[in-house]
Amino acid sequence: MNAEFILNHAEFSAQLLKKAYTEDENVLISPLSVMLALSMTAVGSMRETRKEMKNVLAGGGSLTEHCKCLAEYVKTLPVSETCCLHFADSLWFPEEAQILRRFTDQLKNEFDAETVMLPFDAEAVKRINTWVAEHTNGMIDSIIDSVSPEALMYVINALAFEAEWERIYHEDEVSEVEFTNVDNSSANVKGMFCEEKRYIENEDCIGFMKPYSGLNYSFAALLPKDGDLNGLVAKMDGKRLFTTLAMAQDEPCDCMIPKFKIEYAKKLNDVLQAMGMEKAFTREADFSHISSRPMNIGDVIHKTYLEMDERGTKAGAVTAVMLKLMSLPRPKPQVYLNRPFMYAIVDDRTKLPVFLGTVTKL
Repeated sequence: MNAEFILNHAEFSAQLLKKAYTEDENVLISPLSVMLALSMTAVGSMRETRKEMKNVLAGGGSLTEHCKCLAEYVKTLPVSETCCLHFADSLWFPEEAQILRRFTDQLKNEFDAETVMLPFDAEAVKRINTWVAEHTNGMIDSIIDSVSPEALMYVINALAFEAEWERIYHEDEVSEVEFTNVDNSSANVKGMFCEEKRYIENEDCIGFMKPYSGLNYSFAALLPKDGDLNGLVAKMDGKRLFTTLAMAQDEPCDCMIPKFKIEYAKKLNDVLQAMGMEKAFTREADFSHISSRPMNIGDVIHKTYLEMDERGTKAGAVTAVMLKLMSLPRPKPQVYLNRPFMYAIVDDRTKLPVFLGTVTKL
């Protein structure tokens, strides 16, 4: 696998978490799902919009090469009966969106993206959400509540991950533990105890890797040494994330994972703009390789689900990029005093009228 692609993906992942992170809620991001949905959208970008999108997604390198590597990477991700990772991509738009055939053909060829042309009505909402539920194995049942009147297209990625642990927890390895929350309050939860063989330690954190069946995927945990998760996240960049996870050593360690379930939803507009993808959301956006109609990104909607228990992990993610008709420049106002009007002579410092009157006839 292309080393530059791996490091760029790690950097994107770290920055996405860093910008989305808040200690007020449990954050769950699928960088791969977000990357796929935005990369498909970026295929149709041009000029400064394309430059910003490739900077964020591909580290400033070739967007064409990035999309090629991303498509190849997804196809090589391993699956088995006890460890399944399922992807699906789709494009949804009405006929009047005038989406260019070359754009849909390219996404079909590179990402096997399904194209659905349909009126954007209540039935479209139902069909999109049914597609989402089907491709996340029911973990996420919807991505939109209604279709925005401005919407011209939805570019959607869905993924589902279901895997058993390489070694499933036994009943006597699960017991009640106290979890200390960020505000120092505590909660009683079920903790799963075992010995793991891959230990992580650096100057900032300790952690471990717990393998899933087939040894193709692992759950990785990083615990800040000083208890400051804010600081750990703030220092994390792509290189640090990659090297930390790659430094796991063959050393036995006693570990505990709490049983937990998380459902998370977030609009990523502000996050992506903070990462440098600004023009795509403004009237300066250029997606002329998607349609001749002027469009920009209205919303990037991200939903995730994760459940971890004695047997393994279930996780799902959906990312929807909504492209909307760009608001046109407001025409130059015209104010012709050709009918009755009110007028004033105003003190500009206070905006108080020195004279105030009306004209009803001339």
